[in-house]
Amino acid sequence: WFERAEGTRLRDIFGPFIPIFVPWVDLAVRSRAYPNGMIPMLKEKMRADVLYITVSQHDLGVFWGAKGTRIPRHDFPNLFVLSAGGYGHVPVPLLKQLEMPLAQMP
Repeated sequence: WFERAEGTRLRDIFGPFIPIFVPWVDLAVRSRAYPNGMIPMLKEKMRADVLYITVSQHDLGVFWGAKGTRIPRHDFPNLFVLSAGGYGHVPVPLLKQLEMPLAQMP
């Protein structure tokens, strides 16, 4: 986003979605819960007529990622989740490095 061409709008990059940038896995692993007030604040600020998108690399995704905080999915029907753990709307591969192809077996 910071390296976009001048005049580029948010929708030019993210389409109909408004991105929600949250370090979900850091919060879930380090703190064991989302910060106090974070989920109620999201519920209050997110508009029902807008689509939002977020990405989580946590194996339990956004809704189950923090042990001390469980988020009911029905509370956020317009939050589209891409998740490396598969707990979301679209599973994405969790890749940490380039892998070389294996040699062909005889």
